[in-house]
Amino acid sequence: MTTNNIAWIVALGGWVIALLQYYFGYRERARQREEDLLVNTLSYFEGKSQKRSIGISLVEGIWTRKMERMDVLVPVLLNQTIYLLLSSSSVDAAHEERNLVRLLYLLKRCIPHTSNPNEYYPEILNALIRKDPEENEKGIPLSRPTLRYWFADFGGSEEHYDAEHPNQPVVE
Repeated sequence: MTTNNIAWIVALGGWVIALLQYYFGYRERARQREEDLLVNTLSYFEGKSQKRSIGISLVEGIWTRKMERMDVLVPVLLNQTIYLLLSSSSVDAAHEERNLVRLLYLLKRCIPHTSNPNEYYPEILNALIRKDPEENEKGIPLSRPTLRYWFADFGGSEEHYDAEHPNQPVVE
C-alpha cells in the first residue's frame, strides 16, 4: 500500500468521523428542541381558558403526530379534564366548555397510545360519575345526556351511569 493510498484512507476516515459527529449533533439538537417544545406546551396548561386552549391546540397540532410523548401529556390532559368537570368556577364557562369537549376528544384519541392505557379510563369514568349535572356551582355545566354519552364513550355503561344518578331523569 502506497503512502498516497494511506493518505486517501485517512482522509476518507476523517470525513466519515466528521459526518457522524454532524449527524449525532443534529439528532441531539432536534431532541433538545422537541423537549423544549414539550415543556413549553405543558406551560400553557397553567393558565385560564385562552392559555388552556392554546395548549390543547399544540397537543392537537403537534403531539398527536408524536404519540411517543403521550405518557407525559395524557396525565396533564386528564387532570385538566377533571378540573374542568369538577372544580372549575370560571366566569369564562362558554370557552371552558369548548376546551372540555376538546380535551375529552383528545383523551379518547391519545389514551390508547400510552404505555398503560387502562390506568386512565377509571379516572375519567369516576370524574364523569361524580359530575352532578344539576349542580352548577362547581365545574363546567354539562347536561346528563352529554355526561352519559362520554361515560359510554370511555367504556362505561349508560345503565351504570343511570344507577349512580337515580333521581335525575334521562332527557335526550
